[in-house]
Amino acid sequence: MNLTEEQIDFISNSLSFNGINSESLKEDILDHICTAIEAEEFEDFVTTYQKVIQRFGGYQNMKQIQKDTNYVIYAKKMLKARRAFYVSIYAMAAIFMMGSLFKIMHWPFANYMLSASVITLLLFCIPLFAYERHMKSNLNHQP
Repeated sequence: MNLTEEQIDFISNSLSFNGINSESLKEDILDHICTAIEAEEFEDFVTTYQKVIQRFGGYQNMKQIQKDTNYVIYAKKMLKARRAFYVSIYAMAAIFMMGSLFKIMHWPFANYMLSASVITLLLFCIPLFAYERHMKSNLNHQP
């Protein structure tokens, strides 16, 4: 039996009400619930809906899936920030070593390279370090 639009909206609103706020996750869970309900021969939508929800572990399990999804997304952002930090550190170190070599050899543009390494440190390395630490502390304190 096929579900009506009102029944699908009821399921979607129920998921939103119970803490599933990620649209892509809500669509996936909604699809799984609708498929499971349609696979059953039901006479009463509400009873079959409650059976399917209990089979999926209840709303508490779905809230945990939402928390785990948020954790993974946040961890990926933190890893990107960490990679950007390390790239900026390596770039700053390379520019600084080249500038030092140019300064020792009395070659031109040594001062520009040393200045560029300090600017890289101030504009990229230090802010990315602070952002990465902030992300890490938030990741450890996620509920």
